[in-house]
Amino acid sequence: MQSTRSGTAPALNEYKVRFLRRRILQTIFGGVDPLVKGTIPASIHVIQIVLLVYPAIIGTIFVILAQFSILSVWLSQILAGVLLFMTSFLLRMWSLRASRKISILPEITIRNLAEDDEYDIDSPTSPEGLGFLFGSKTLLLSLIHCFIAALVVGFSIGMLVPSHLLWHFPSSGMGGVIVSYIISWFSICTGIYCVTTKETPEPNQFKTHDGLKINSVTRPVYLLAIIIFDLYSPKESNWIPAQIAALIFLMVLPALWTIGILPELEVLIIWLVEQLNIFVLGGTASASDVRLLINFFVGLLIPCLLFIFKYVNLPAIGAATSACLGYLLSRDLFRRVSRRNGKWIGVVRLNSRSSIIADIILSIIIGAASGVIYALASPMLTAGAIAALEIISALWGIVIVITIQLQRPFLFNFIRNPFFPKLANMGKLFFVFDAILPFYLTACISLWFGNVGSEFPWNPIATTFWGSLWIGRLYRCVWHRSLETSFEMAIAVPLLMALSMQSGMMWLMSISPALFVAMIAWIWSRSIDVCGKLYFVTVFVGSTLTNKKLKFDYMKLVLSIEFIMFPIVMFVILLSAIIASPIIPFLGLPIFLCGYPRPSRQLPTTGQTFSASSDTVLYRQMVPRLIPVLEEKIRTGFFGSA
Repeated sequence: MQSTRSGTAPALNEYKVRFLRRRILQTIFGGVDPLVKGTIPASIHVIQIVLLVYPAIIGTIFVILAQFSILSVWLSQILAGVLLFMTSFLLRMWSLRASRKISILPEITIRNLAEDDEYDIDSPTSPEGLGFLFGSKTLLLSLIHCFIAALVVGFSIGMLVPSHLLWHFPSSGMGGVIVSYIISWFSICTGIYCVTTKETPEPNQFKTHDGLKINSVTRPVYLLAIIIFDLYSPKESNWIPAQIAALIFLMVLPALWTIGILPELEVLIIWLVEQLNIFVLGGTASASDVRLLINFFVGLLIPCLLFIFKYVNLPAIGAATSACLGYLLSRDLFRRVSRRNGKWIGVVRLNSRSSIIADIILSIIIGAASGVIYALASPMLTAGAIAALEIISALWGIVIVITIQLQRPFLFNFIRNPFFPKLANMGKLFFVFDAILPFYLTACISLWFGNVGSEFPWNPIATTFWGSLWIGRLYRCVWHRSLETSFEMAIAVPLLMALSMQSGMMWLMSISPALFVAMIAWIWSRSIDVCGKLYFVTVFVGSTLTNKKLKFDYMKLVLSIEFIMFPIVMFVILLSAIIASPIIPFLGLPIFLCGYPRPSRQLPTTGQTFSASSDTVLYRQMVPRLIPVLEEKIRTGFFGSA
């Protein structure tokens, strides 16, 4: 790393500048590499530009034909899509045929990541030149990609007809239409370059290997979603702002792709499933995609059974079944790590037979008790009595929190605990309170939705499928996050009652209290995330100021701008908290960007490696002795509620 006269490091060293200059151009232009190194003819750059813009040329021809009514819009869309498909597929076949003449294409040659790729190309039509321009794709993958590109261009004809754009921006005139037309085609061309020619280097890669080969169509999928929404959304006045927002979103897509805030398609699907599993079904993050999908679809059993039993007028059985499944789904019925021949390996097997039998018996008891409580719930139970039950659960949670904090050296990690270590052995008391709380909360839930008194006029258990969804979430959450759920329930009922008594807020009576609890849980989770990100930003900036190794040129200027533009930094923090994504220091500098949404998971192979290093030997000796100690500490509440 270079140094300056003041002894500080440059803000961006030579490698970062070279890497940023090349990769950012590739990302902005969809994969075009204008700064490629090596011996290459100048015509390569011209051909790259032609391959980038030829979809816009084809599209513009048919847009003109559709605008002047020479062809109908739908016929122009079909012809433009067919022409693009044939053109891109023929070019792809030419590249595949030429690739058979050489054993290894430049695209799949193993290189040092710290060095720039260098190519030795004699002619654009040589196998090496075609391999650089089009990459290496199979026949089936090329067929699918060309078809997707044809769909994007075909649908975009209807969206980018000047009359349609003028309907969106009537006050901008033809000048605004032309500008939006050019920017939109630039977004489309850079978005489909990865499927018509070669893949684009993205800054938001979550996995090093795309086994399913679906991340290469991420950009076209975003384009298709925006264009189809704009074309087929209702042509009504209240939909115009959403359609204008979709068109603006289309025009800023290259900037969003460059920043890396939009996730890959596979990551987006897994992230959505995880968010639904956590905040709608009451589950937790899983260690792998397969476990997450299984957990998600099995978790749907609870609301489905609730709704079915309510539909057939057997709500008590629905409550019993939901409470039973809620307990079982919150239990870890598998051992992820087992020992074989003296070695710890990451195999998955069921727990011991006695443990499984005990869980099944306890779940049956819980289900039977919940069904009985629901069936015997008094219709005359007042809303005040329900609120009193929730206040008791909140007080119960406060006792648990106090018990946890008294076992720690510092109260809430800030204040020195004067009772430590005298009260460090209060684990048994914590275990009793923490073990009984989920049973109490399960009974409260059954009382909630078994009561139909006039003073508590919310709908009883699961009158709709969506109501069943939120109730099933509660039956599951009370077991793996009982402390948080107790506070959320204690806040939800009194707050909902107080708001519904206000004038103009009577519509809140139609909201299920379980939905209100889910909303409070989401707000609380995002608030904790905001606090954590604020703490990270403060520590990062403080370390940059105090650590000499982190100082760089123009540090004071950058930090001054950061302080002046703190509202923007706060907006980045809030946005990242809402979409559950991390904040990223740009190139290690105190300039924070919002990362792309990704699943939050804890990998089960942490600390395991095939490397015969000293760390591996240490972990293998430490893990068998460390796990029982951690289990004991967690069970006694030393680290908080398990």
